[in-house]
Amino acid sequence: MGTGQYFPCFLLIALWLRYSETMSMEIVKSFLSKQLEFARDSYIQDLEVMSEDDLVAGVGGSERKGIDFSYEVAYVNRRFAKRLRGETPDAWPDGWIVAPDDQKTKAVAIAQSRESMNEFIAAWKTIPTEEITKVIVLETGETSPLDLVFSCCWHTGYHDAQLNYIQELKGDLTMHWQD
Repeated sequence: MGTGQYFPCFLLIALWLRYSETMSMEIVKSFLSKQLEFARDSYIQDLEVMSEDDLVAGVGGSERKGIDFSYEVAYVNRRFAKRLRGETPDAWPDGWIVAPDDQKTKAVAIAQSRESMNEFIAAWKTIPTEEITKVIVLETGETSPLDLVFSCCWHTGYHDAQLNYIQELKGDLTMHWQD
């Protein structure tokens, strides 16, 4: 999945900023909810068609494995969901996020990816429309629910593109998320 799927998000936000008196925040929130669902479903579809070996083994020896960045996607989604609920997540770990050995399976990657995105979507849906731009203070700056939705879609799409690249290297040129 490329970032082109998220271009309509930028367009909708730009239109809303220009025509905010005629485009409601409800429309924006609904659109973004659908983008989150699309990001979740696309990622899951790509995980489902990959072999366990392709997720766990690498292709060159020094790269991050699909299983590890899938674990990261779930980890980050849960952090974002906590922020939306007004909670403070644990400190970010040092270095690259790597799946624990007992979680390095395709089934776990699919379950965690789905559950974490569903957790984020549920937290997003509880945010009142008038608060989607509310400032959330972080140790490193500020964010908002709207920023977190964009970041969640972008981050998931970024790693889905990595899954797609592994698929291509292994000879699978099908765009599974278009089904």
